[in-house]
Formats: sequence, C-alpha cells, structure tokens
Amino acid sequence: MYESIKVLEKIQHKLSVSMIMTPRIALKTCRKNDSVKSIIEANNHNFTWIPVVGDSGHISHIFDTGSIKEEHPDAEIADFCLPINENIIIGGDASIYEFIETAEEQKFKLVVSGSEVSGLVTISDLQQLPVRVAIFSLITNLELLLADIITKFCPEDCDWEEKLSANRRVKLQEAVQKSEQSDLSVSKIVLTQFADKTTLATKLDLIDIPNTKLRKLFDNINKLRDEIAHASNFAEDELKATELCATVKSIFEIKRKLRYIQT
Repeated sequence: MYESIKVLEKIQHKLSVSMIMTPRIALKTCRKNDSVKSIIEANNHNFTWIPVVGDSGHISHIFDTGSIKEEHPDAEIADFCLPINENIIIGGDASIYEFIETAEEQKFKLVVSGSEVSGLVTISDLQQLPVRVAIFSLITNLELLLADIITKFCPEDCDWEEKLSANRRVKLQEAVQKSEQSDLSVSKIVLTQFADKTTLATKLDLIDIPNTKLRKLFDNINKLRDEIAHASNFAEDELKATELCATVKSIFEIKRKLRYIQT
C-alpha cells in the first residue's frame, strides 16, 4: 500500500498549471491608454482579467474588469489596472495543487516559463479535466493513507471492524464474500468504503483535529469525491470553485495532522 501511495504522489506532482492555463498566444490583451469602455464592449468572452501590454509587447499590468461597477465613459485602462507582483505569478511547472491552495484568495495568476509569461490561469480553469484527475487522485491518496494508518494502529481486522455500525459491517461482509467468489485476495480494509475509513479515522482518533470539525471536513471531501466521480460540474461557478479550493486545502491539512505516519 505504501508503494501505491508514493506512485500516486509522483503522478500528482506531474499535473501542472500549464495543463489548464490559457496560453499567451490566446490571451486577449489591452494597453494602458485604451478606453475602459472600448475594452469592455469588445470583451465578448467576458474575461475577468485582461493582461495589459506596453510598446515592447511585454505584460506589465492586469486589467480587472470585475472592478468596474459603473460606467466610466472617459476612463482609461491605466485607471483600473494592477501592477504585476509576486502574488500573481506562478511557474508553469508548478502543480495544480499549488494554484488551488491560493486560488481562494488570489483568483488568477500569470504563468511564467523561463523568462516569459506563457499564459494565464484563473479560478474558472478549475473546471478542466486535469483538475478532475488531480483532485480524484488526491482523495484516493488520502484514502490509501487512512487505510494504511488504520491497519498499523489496528493490526487485527476485528479491532477496527467493531468500530463500524452494524449496517456497515454487513456491507463489508458482502464485499468480502463477493471478493472471495471472484478469487480476489485483498486486505479487508481495502473493501471498506471511503466513508468507512473516515469514520474509523475519527473514532480511533488518528488525526489531530477536533472530531466535530473533522467530520465536517470529511463530509465536504466525500461530497466533492462523489461530484467528481459522477461527472458533475464541480466547479461550474466561482462559488463552487471557491468551495473546491477550501476542500482541497482541508485534505492537505488532514494529511499534515495524521498522528501515525506510515514508514
């Protein structure tokens, strides 16, 4: 199980922001002396963040269309653009998780490859397929970690089985019988559901987070897992995308606070 955990983690780090960004060549841009009105009217795709370029063609600022709350007929882009700083830059080889962990507060970043801006990634890009893969593999990684730690803390299956409800024990036994009929030889903990493992981790006090908070975090993770598994639009708007970011951050928090780390 430990090797499977490590393989998944290697795969996760190869899922980079460059897979979901809008490439530089496809970016709509503007100039500081353009009128706000003309750029808003020409923004047919309703981009929220538009890079601002100078005479050299290099991006120097970002125009935030969301900051325009009323008409400004004589205003220029220079009046509403944000200078580039470290908070809005991310490397093209950075993992998708690195963007997700900051996207709740910083909803866009310029992607840099080498010495150039290669694209733009925004919170709306969290709807894309590589993000689905990244999150599902992260949750699977968490599930494997929980299974590994539960079996280390309770070497005998009966020690953790008794913590499950009667109904869940019946479901587990049905899964065991089906496995045996198919000549599959797997650890019994593998046949438990994700919700079973989170219940056990909570009851066995394997995570250094208060139980009330932990149950809520696990509920959110399980909900996100189901949405991804059933091809739901899990980040269809900014609110859903922001909730996704919070849930992913909670997974990393749980992993950091596991009391019994695998060796």
